[in-house]
Amino acid sequence: MNFKDLVTYSFKYLIELGYQETYEENNVVGYVKDNFIIEITFEPVGYEVSASFILKNTYIRVDLQDIIDYFKIKGMGLYQIASLDKMNLGVEYLADIIKKVIREFDQNEETIVKKIYNTELETREKLLKEYYIETDLKEAEKFWKSKEYQKAKELYRKNIEYLSKVQSKRLEYIETNVI
Repeated sequence: MNFKDLVTYSFKYLIELGYQETYEENNVVGYVKDNFIIEITFEPVGYEVSASFILKNTYIRVDLQDIIDYFKIKGMGLYQIASLDKMNLGVEYLADIIKKVIREFDQNEETIVKKIYNTELETREKLLKEYYIETDLKEAEKFWKSKEYQKAKELYRKNIEYLSKVQSKRLEYIETNVI
């Protein structure tokens, strides 16, 4: 069986739930119900089968793993098949996960997908902010060690609320003794 046939067979329960299979392109099969799309994907390079949940009117996309994490579904995750002849195992596994996820939605797909999307967006923004703060403070450390106090001061001031006691003392020293 090819990917589309495996998906059509394993996900027939979506049709029973009111979804319509709407497209197949480049190893992607889509199911639509109202404003909600479920995309089942096969990635031939890494032999991965995965799914995304999309809101049509906003193009908000949430990966299956984020939904699994949100609902704290234990023992479930992405599935990488060992070879093409094992694709049926990956598709069946994915169908079981999505069946569990859909039960969790309880007719609130749009609200839950938006909430997960916003949570993931906030998490990414927080991690990015932490990365930039850490990078700035490492640079400030280099400037401190090389006695480039003005540059160190600028970075310490920029990140003043995140300074350690040592970094605060360095800033204080620069401001009172150097500049």
